[in-house]
Amino acid sequence: MILAAAALFLISCHRDEPTPNPETRVTQKYLVSIQPTGDTLMAYTDDYYIWENGLLKRIDNTMYVPSSGTTSSNQTIFIYDGTDCIEEHFVSSNGTTNRYYTYSNGRMTSGVEMRNSDTLIKVSINSYTPDGYVQSLSYNYLRSQLSYDYEFTWENGDMTRYIRHHIQPAGESDTVNVYYDSYPNVNAGIPLSDAVFDPQHIASRCSKHNWLLSNTEYTYKNGRLVKGTNTGSAITMYNYYTYSDGTTGRE
Repeated sequence: MILAAAALFLISCHRDEPTPNPETRVTQKYLVSIQPTGDTLMAYTDDYYIWENGLLKRIDNTMYVPSSGTTSSNQTIFIYDGTDCIEEHFVSSNGTTNRYYTYSNGRMTSGVEMRNSDTLIKVSINSYTPDGYVQSLSYNYLRSQLSYDYEFTWENGDMTRYIRHHIQPAGESDTVNVYYDSYPNVNAGIPLSDAVFDPQHIASRCSKHNWLLSNTEYTYKNGRLVKGTNTGSAITMYNYYTYSDGTTGRE
């Protein structure tokens, strides 16, 4: 879950004039984890995004860990009713996790995550802003008997703050302020669906601009985020993005 202590702040970015086509879609996300000492490759992960008629239909994921020589693969499959994503299936060697969504008047109202016949998580979207952004939702993690209520604040198409209220077990609320660059969101076009199961992703997936995280440096090209470099004490992670117009951060 989300730690309120996670620091979010504006940092300097390499900048170009933002001139992307609004129909541009992300087609690949390549994540490399490197141990700085000896420049040792820890792992790499490839996500390929498959689109049809402007809708995301599948994400193919592969991870390779050199130390063990192991490769794992999985898929996320999206099923729609018109333009509403009503089902999402995460298929891996460990089985399939299914998510089902309901709508009213074109807006998502609830989601449930299941493995076989076991219900793991229930989410209810309680309200939207007048502009159609998620304003509040309730999250219930049944296995651990955890329950939270979330409130989201939006300004000019970007989520600027969210509050997590601890319902079960009862506790104090967490408040997180969110900051953005001026460039379009790398997740443009990806459905809301699974973001409601990790509410911080509503900020990064539904806001108009890229959410800036601490310890991450951002590189842009043709008005799109093409590279994010996150440096920690033990591992440096590089995220490279490729788009349908050919813009890429791969070196």
